[in-house]
Amino acid sequence: MKRTRIKGCCISSIAEAELAVADGVDALGLLGDMPSSPRAIDMDVASEIAQSVPPAVESFFLSASLSGNDIVDQVEYCGTTAVQIVQYAEANQYERIIEQIPSVRRVQVIHVENRAALDLMELFEPYVHTFILDGGRAGSAIADLGGKGRVHDWQISSEFVQRSSKPVFLASGLNTQNARETIATVAPFGLDVCSGVRRANRLDAQLLDVFTENVWRIQDLVAATSVHTATTTHNGSRQLYRGAEGRLRRVGQNSARDRLAWGLHDGCSDDSATGASLKEMALWEWICVE
Repeated sequence: MKRTRIKGCCISSIAEAELAVADGVDALGLLGDMPSSPRAIDMDVASEIAQSVPPAVESFFLSASLSGNDIVDQVEYCGTTAVQIVQYAEANQYERIIEQIPSVRRVQVIHVENRAALDLMELFEPYVHTFILDGGRAGSAIADLGGKGRVHDWQISSEFVQRSSKPVFLASGLNTQNARETIATVAPFGLDVCSGVRRANRLDAQLLDVFTENVWRIQDLVAATSVHTATTTHNGSRQLYRGAEGRLRRVGQNSARDRLAWGLHDGCSDDSATGASLKEMALWEWICVE
């Protein structure tokens, strides 16, 4: 069973970034100016955080802009490895982003208001590497672009994941209580958590620790059921998934596919030897930039 990635969003300081990385989070989200969220950070702060992130961890800049040129300026200023676009821009704006910053990974947020979200998949797939399913209300009078902790329809999300040719992260309303159910119901490529691991608008070490443990435990259980082997212990699970830059991330027992996924290789390899799925390879492009 492939490992479910974890993205910690709304990171507001280098201290929070270090806490998330130490706990095994795979990617960090840095929130730019957002009309519906109080968690936006200054561009200079976002840049400082992005520069502090270790190479094995992805950094996402969340942009609410509909202008490709503005998005390019934001990402170049902050220096993140990916841009998370939270609105639905016109096709020519994505083309500008691709032309000007081709090595930056493009991540499109889809707000799951109803089944119309499934139609947006085909519209944006040609322009992005990854999707994030959120619970915003993009069509409201004052655009609600997510980050409210609102659980959306996981049945629609599950169908989206099954139909998409790109990796899909699930966001909105995730917490320590429902992380396992999310994986069992939706089976996303990754989970994107924000408010569910924060107290008083600060990243909470205990909540984050419980959240990551719950994600890894359900994977151990499913893997053991699939191959009829014993699950790892609580501490074993923690050790198995801690990785590079202060974590283990399976370094001691990694396959060629795992090494490629986390940049533990000398160069970009031919994926034919790894047996990787197209969805997994799409995320590996974040490491193997052309």
